[in-house]
Amino acid sequence: MVGASFGGTLNADSLQAGGDLFMRDASCAQQVVMFFAHIGGNLDLRGATLAGLDLSGASIAGDLRFGGGYKPAVWTGKNGDPGTLNLHTAHTGNLMDAKDAWPAQGHLHLDGFSFNHLGEERSMEWWDSWARRDPDYSPAPYAQLAAALTNLGDRDAANEIRYLGRVRERETEKGLAYVWSGCLQYVAGFGIGTYTFRVLYWVIGISLLGALYLRTRVIGVRDGQHGFVWCFGASLSRLLPVIEINKEFTAFFDDPERKRLTGWQSFVFSVIGIVGFVLGAILIAAVSGLTQSS
Repeated sequence: MVGASFGGTLNADSLQAGGDLFMRDASCAQQVVMFFAHIGGNLDLRGATLAGLDLSGASIAGDLRFGGGYKPAVWTGKNGDPGTLNLHTAHTGNLMDAKDAWPAQGHLHLDGFSFNHLGEERSMEWWDSWARRDPDYSPAPYAQLAAALTNLGDRDAANEIRYLGRVRERETEKGLAYVWSGCLQYVAGFGIGTYTFRVLYWVIGISLLGALYLRTRVIGVRDGQHGFVWCFGASLSRLLPVIEINKEFTAFFDDPERKRLTGWQSFVFSVIGIVGFVLGAILIAAVSGLTQSS
């Protein structure tokens, strides 16, 4: 069908093609219906002008080509309306595209779309924007991208797209689920890859604030008995109550008679200890995998 022109709807549902199907430079003024089609080779749509294409449930053994080495596909109808691509539950062996070969925002449907390989390397931000062209969130595109990147041996990129997928999922949540997901995201990066180490920023930051408070407000400390490094160690010890860094730090905060700390100061460092437990609980929840849906 290279260069073919169709003025009406092209009905090719359940099409069986044992080899390649070429539709380069085809012009389709109305919908192309190819759901449950089976292509034994490649489906070449480069340079085609499409008012809409329904490939839901289709199986393409080789490449799904929208771009790469030739003009990209153009998604527009007879009256200039944006074309829609439906890839619901479709599968292709290899995704061969170009950055400008996809439909506009809101005109791409990817739920259940699967593929084995990617044809071109791009930033994870671009792939995230690609998945966001589907107005309805689905974990499938992110999971497929992560699997394809893992097969290429790029685990860092796979973890990054998993993280971006969880960020997108959080945007669909409401109420307490949204708040809890926010804690997981900003404290421990959902427990995904190096994003997990965000918790260290919180530990260091809170410990520094505690050390500054200890050094400037507690009378026995601000008089010069202890330096800032000691104060940082004491604050860190209070933030991590399950780990005894130094017995001297533990004994310092054990002050029931209020000889070293006022009631308010004791309360402040008790709060720091509670925050430490909360950070630990969030980290455990994140790295345990209980918060990851894919």
